[in-house]
Amino acid sequence: MAVLSPRIQITLGLIATITFFGTLYSYRNDTYLDTSNPLLAALPHPAHGHSFLASKKNILNQWFVKKAWGWTSLAFWAVWLTAPEGSSVKDGFAIGRWLGATAVWVLFVGWFFGPSLFDRIGDLSGRECVVILPSNASSGGSGPAAAVAAASETLYSSLTVPAKFCLGRVRISPESHPALFAHTPQSMQATTSHIPEWTANVTGSVPRFYRGHDVSGHTFLLTLSVLLLVDHLVRARRPARVATVGKGSGIVQHTPPSSPLWLVSLVGSWALVGLWMVMLGATAVYFHTWEEKLSGFLIAIVGYFVSQYPFDPTPISETSTTTTQMQDVPPKVTKVE
Repeated sequence: MAVLSPRIQITLGLIATITFFGTLYSYRNDTYLDTSNPLLAALPHPAHGHSFLASKKNILNQWFVKKAWGWTSLAFWAVWLTAPEGSSVKDGFAIGRWLGATAVWVLFVGWFFGPSLFDRIGDLSGRECVVILPSNASSGGSGPAAAVAAASETLYSSLTVPAKFCLGRVRISPESHPALFAHTPQSMQATTSHIPEWTANVTGSVPRFYRGHDVSGHTFLLTLSVLLLVDHLVRARRPARVATVGKGSGIVQHTPPSSPLWLVSLVGSWALVGLWMVMLGATAVYFHTWEEKLSGFLIAIVGYFVSQYPFDPTPISETSTTTTQMQDVPPKVTKVE
């Protein structure tokens, strides 16, 4: 069965190793950021000053990881379109494999008869819609770091609001939604509208979901992407099986001829797999608790196997028999007349 092939087992082992040791390092050295804590998640990572990968604003995160499924899909179809006729990657199931994996991505990240499955997991685990209040409206210092140090989890540093404001990404302030701030100190209500940090910073005025179980979306998405791409790329290099019809019948196995575009697509796609592995390591070291990374990893694995099984051209009951026959019987070239 292709979805349990050695290439997938090896890939899973690499992903698990990177995630495990990265997470172990993060706990031993206290490098991970608890993204479910609103006061911490709204701030830059403490290591962002000396570690490129710890910064949420690094170009790899902003331009690649946040658009990971788009890049993965581009690589997938570039390889398929440029592969020569007869390549094993064009086995008629490629579109099904991509659609299955894309459906998993959509259901967990985008929509599942309403909120996504990740949103529903968050609701069941007690997540809340929280807006981060301006730092100098809640403490005597300035800057978000002062708010965390002085206010911690107090009312003056964050405010829980109805979930509809998070779902609609509605910008709020004491002027636009006075009822939400009715029980906050008058001094804060009087000063927030004059604080640039409140009016200009998106994280300071648009509420987001925090607390609860924040499944690591990066771990989920990158794991799913790597599994899909590795399987696709190995299929692309696997010898094709071409049936001939003539006086007899036979199976000719040959490696499809290479073309420049195909080679570029293969190299670029493998480079993307390498990048996804690096960013998996960065997520393991710098972000999320171990439970959140584990859930993202396991959901990706289950989603991958469930979505790929219907598009495996080799039934599991025939895998061992077919493999044995192909090993014992040498390829035969049948002359067509």
